[in-house]
Formats: sequence, structure tokens, C-alpha cells
Amino acid sequence: MRPQPIIISILISIIATQTPLIAFFNYTICKKEIPEFSGKKTYPFNSLNELKTLDNLKKFGLSAPNETDHQKGKALILLSLQANANKHSDWALAHGLLGTSMLKASSIEKAAYKSFFMSLNNYNYYKMNENQSLMFLFDDIINTINKTNSLIVKRELVIMSISRYIHNRFTYNTSGDSKPIYTPEKNRKIHPQLKKMLDIGINVYSDFEDKEVDDQNLLSILGIAYAVLQFDNVTLKDIDLRYLEPVKIYNDTLKIALDTLIKRPTHGYKFLVILNSKMERKKLPVKDIMLFTTNKTSKQLIKTLIENDIHTLAISSDETPKTSFIPKKNQIKETSPKKTKKEPQQALDQSIQENETPQESPQPLERDTQENETAQESPQPLDRDTQENETTQESPQPLERDTQENETTQESPQPLERDTQENETAQESPQPLELDTQEKSSEKETQDDDIFAEDRFR
Repeated sequence: MRPQPIIISILISIIATQTPLIAFFNYTICKKEIPEFSGKKTYPFNSLNELKTLDNLKKFGLSAPNETDHQKGKALILLSLQANANKHSDWALAHGLLGTSMLKASSIEKAAYKSFFMSLNNYNYYKMNENQSLMFLFDDIINTINKTNSLIVKRELVIMSISRYIHNRFTYNTSGDSKPIYTPEKNRKIHPQLKKMLDIGINVYSDFEDKEVDDQNLLSILGIAYAVLQFDNVTLKDIDLRYLEPVKIYNDTLKIALDTLIKRPTHGYKFLVILNSKMERKKLPVKDIMLFTTNKTSKQLIKTLIENDIHTLAISSDETPKTSFIPKKNQIKETSPKKTKKEPQQALDQSIQENETPQESPQPLERDTQENETAQESPQPLDRDTQENETTQESPQPLERDTQENETTQESPQPLERDTQENETAQESPQPLELDTQEKSSEKETQDDDIFAEDRFR
């Protein structure tokens, strides 16, 4: 045999066995997962134009708008914090908002995280802004703050409420009309709420300080809230103001802003813009320090704080409120130790079922009939001993009630089928008088026992 065919056959066998050998080594010995069948394969973003439905976004590592993925959302938020917001504010804003939409949290908590990133979209990145859509999601802000465990959510609620109160104070009068007032007013309705937010905000700042995060932007906003209350001569002796010292810089900043607006009253429709510009000139932080800091140590502390804070959102969303158990109609007999009065429709269904069975034991039907009539005619309870004596010896009342039922069945239609059938049978084939007498006497005997059952049901 020539050597050429041998060499060719050897090469062909090597090529033919190479792929199976590699697959055997990778996926059998090394236990690797085949990407096409593992469900973990992701596609590049440049293939998004081939996307037919939003449900297929999982193939790109994303989630549909109506779905949540808390881990991926947290990863996107932490990724946005790594960027330099001074140079790439749009990139940080886009990834932060996308991650917020994927969080497993309540609508208020999502809106608070959205507000956290939306300062990147404000004029000059000012944190204090009057256009806060967050305020329309709740009625009582203090109750909302107490319900959440997230420091970021509490921070955003405090900043939003203080910004709104200050804007309303110097933009509208006491009647709610657009009329700027730059003189002290002691009896404004916003003073109690603004004072309460100042107290809560100081506690939130203290919580950030315990986590080694110095939120200077929150502190400057609290200082302006203090200056507004001082300007209107509101007493603040019951609030701990040691974090705001020295307070003179906040009073001076507010005075400069008001003096500017008195000279140029037409600029008052953007009061917070003027106030932020004066704060910036006084070297007070007006940008969110958590987004714009460039210090590596501070950035790492903020990243750790937000990572733990997002974890608290997942825990709070898993806690569902306890609801009281309300048994259904077919569960009343199983759940309650004592039998209660049956409803008319339930008694009707039971009586219909018993009428379809052989008439060997008519006692349950008569019991249901008595319960329906007792619930409608005589709901007052009777004494068991008195009822026994009166029924057996003196009172023929059950017999009279059965007689009345037979006489009035045609005049007033009842929901029970047995009485209707008896009357129709009596009309079609009349029975002897003795048979009626025996039937009534047998009903009387069963009535004596059923009165006790009726009393027990009550």
C-alpha cells in the first residue's frame, strides 16, 4: 500500500476526531457549560436592532420595563458612581436612571433614587430645585420618612421638602397667590413643616456622619432652612443646631439673595436659582457631593454606603403586611367551633341537595327551613328548658306554623322546593285526609327534636 493514502487517512481521522475530543475534554472532564444551552449567553448591544420583543432583553443582560432585577439595577447604579460626573454627567445620569428603574422597591423609593440622579440634569447641577415630582406620591411626608429604612430615600425627601417650602415662602403669599414677599412673616403655614424637616434633616446628617460620610450638600441646605426660620423670627430652641455652626454664613447668604431680589423683583420667579448662585459665591456646596466628589476615599465610602442602602430596599420590599384571614362560605363549618346562622342562599342550596336524595331522613331539610324562618320572623333566642316544656305539653306552635306554610305557599312563593312540590302534588293527585294527618303528626314529632337544634344554632 502506498504511503500517501495512509497519510491522508491519518490526517482525515485526526481532523474528524479533534472536535469531539475537545468537546469531551471541556464539557465532560472540565464540566464547562455550553453557552448556547446554558441560558447565560449574552449578546452585544450592537445587536439590539434585531430585538423583536422587549422580553428578549434578558439576552442582552437587561430586563423589560415591566420587570425588575435588583442585582443588575444595583450594579448599574454603582457603575454610574464610578464615573466622573463633572465630565460625564450624561453617562452617569443615564446608567443611574436605568439602574433605578430595575430596582425591586416601592414607587416612592424609586422616585427618591431618581431624584438622587436628577440633579445631574438641573441647571448648573443645583441640588435645591422646586420642580420635584416626588412630592405628589405621598400625603404625609413625616409618615413616609418613618416607614423607610433607606438613608438615601430619607435624604432626598428632606431635601425635596425643604426646597419646596423655601420656594413657596418667597414666591407666594399666605393666600397662595403669586406674590413675592421679602419681609419677615411670623405666621406662615409652612413654618411648622419646615421646622420639622430641619429637625429630621439634622438627624439624617448625623446618620451619614456615623457611616463616615460628610454630606456637606445636605448640611448647606439645612443651614438655609435655619436662616429662613430665623428670618421669620421662629423659635428654634428645641432643635440641636451644633452641626450648623457657624450659622452666620447662612444668614448672610439669605440676606444677600433677598437684597438682590428687592432690587430686581422680576427675577423672583426663580428664587432658588438666585439663592443657589449666592450660596455658590459664599463657597457653600450646591452640587451633590455624593455624585461630584473626586476624592477616592470619599467615593469608596459613598459607594459602600449606597450598596448597603440598596440592600435595605430589597429587604423592605420582601416584607409583606399581615392580613387577617376571612373564611369563605364553604369554610365556615371547618374554621368556626360553633355553628352560626346560615345565610338564606346557603340554606336553599342545602335544601335542594337534600330534596334530590331519597326522603328517608327529612330532619336536615326541616332544620334549614326552621332556621330561615326563624332568622326572618323570630330572631330572639328561647330558653331551652322553657322551649322543651312548652313544645311537648302546651304549645302547638310548630304545627300551626307548618299549617300556615302549606296554606300560604301558593300566595307567597318560597325558595324551598319541597314545599312547592308538596303543594303541586296536592293539586294534581289529592291524598286522603288520613295521610295528611299522619304527615302532620310525623312532622310534629320531628319538630320536637329540631327546636333544640334550632336553639343550638343560635
